[in-house]
Amino acid sequence: MRKFYIIIAFASLFGCKKNDNTSVSTNASRDSLSIYMGLAARESENIEKKITYNSKAFEILKRQTNDSLNREKIFQVATNYFGAKDWKKFKLASDLVLDNAVQAKDTFNVAKAYRYKAEYYKNLGINDSSYYFYLKAEKLYTKLKDKENLGRIFLKKGIIQFYANDYLGADISTSQAYNLLRNSSDKEILYQSISMMGIISNEMKDYSKAIEKHKEALNLVRQNNLNDEFNQEATCLSNIGNVYQNINQDKEAISYFQLALQDESLKNRTPELYSTLIDNLAYSKLKLKDDSNLPALFYRSLKIRDSLHNLSGVVLSKLHLSEYYAYKEDTVKSQDLAEEALATARKSKTYSDILASLKQLSVVDHKNASQFSKGLH
Repeated sequence: MRKFYIIIAFASLFGCKKNDNTSVSTNASRDSLSIYMGLAARESENIEKKITYNSKAFEILKRQTNDSLNREKIFQVATNYFGAKDWKKFKLASDLVLDNAVQAKDTFNVAKAYRYKAEYYKNLGINDSSYYFYLKAEKLYTKLKDKENLGRIFLKKGIIQFYANDYLGADISTSQAYNLLRNSSDKEILYQSISMMGIISNEMKDYSKAIEKHKEALNLVRQNNLNDEFNQEATCLSNIGNVYQNINQDKEAISYFQLALQDESLKNRTPELYSTLIDNLAYSKLKLKDDSNLPALFYRSLKIRDSLHNLSGVVLSKLHLSEYYAYKEDTVKSQDLAEEALATARKSKTYSDILASLKQLSVVDHKNASQFSKGLH
């Protein structure tokens, strides 16, 4: 099971930068479209109001002439829907701007619209359709000789391939992304490429390369002050620790997990990362037979993951707790937790989680071990 943390900043998904200074002034503009779009982008507005304002702007744009400015504004509307996770309306806006771009023979924006379509399917977990639209975008960006956007597409393709367990394909795609983006002024997207190369290398058991890439990503974050609300520095430290954990250098792993946990903003900014760190810290301590703060750390991570509805995280926490109680020779509790993990895994229909749960049950439930072992094949 995977215990790393992947983070792709929203602002880099479409190659656009977030404007933190958006404001609406009735003295500056009386235009309804500008007002609605400004309100939709305001950080202080709640999600429901932002969607309402965005939808009003969208209705105006649908009635306007299909020109380059109109298409640009529809992309902004789609991006706002993406940020609000309103996938139905995000698709409507993406479909419209694709149709308009095709009609106008606007190749650049057709490619961009394909990227939006790919993001829509990716967020619904329909990875084959997502990959299909990334390929369509790739062909157009290749034709346009747009290295920066082509690099972004290779990175996104690599992530899709990675989750499909096509590690070789993912490695090739992210390497292509890195080669195209290595001289980019956008250090955030370069960081993401290097970080993914490290994660993929870890899964391919090329641990020396994984550590090299994660440390390269960490240096890039520190040198370019990339540590924002996504906690990139702690992410790098977590990923480095995870590699050391995989090669049973748990004291070294713990030092990186503890260093990452010194960032007090983690709990509120990135609770998923925080829960990953404390679970990994606890697991390395368990491997070293260090009982301090156990099983409390495991339960703290489980509580956070449960509140976030992170089912794979819940499965992993329960499996680690099952291992802990097996170590403490509490067989009944160990079996119960492994069975709970399997039930959660089946609920989420995540194949790797189901296999990991069956494997743990075959270890702790000796009476039915042969039955669980059959499920592994």
